[in-house]
Amino acid sequence: MDKNKQRLMAQKQTYLKLEKEWETLNMIQKKGERLIQEAHVKIHRLSQEYGEAHEAILKAHRTIADLEESYVKKMMLEKKELLKRLEIAEQFNQTE
Repeated sequence: MDKNKQRLMAQKQTYLKLEKEWETLNMIQKKGERLIQEAHVKIHRLSQEYGEAHEAILKAHRTIADLEESYVKKMMLEKKELLKRLEIAEQFNQTE
């Protein structure tokens, strides 16, 4: 196999790997969002069950909201970086 074919195959493999990473990142994001939502639901249930612990429940909600914000920012940065890598790989594939 000549060098050009080898390079094209390597580029295609890189692109496919990046696409798989994108799919994995989306699955992780969905799972994280589901877990955060479950935490909010559980805290709400506890607040109805133990109304007297109002301050602790509000703090728990704020903590989960802070974690959610941090999580969303991290996921967006990861996706942005991966999109850049996918675009670069796609450009290489189109030039060949």
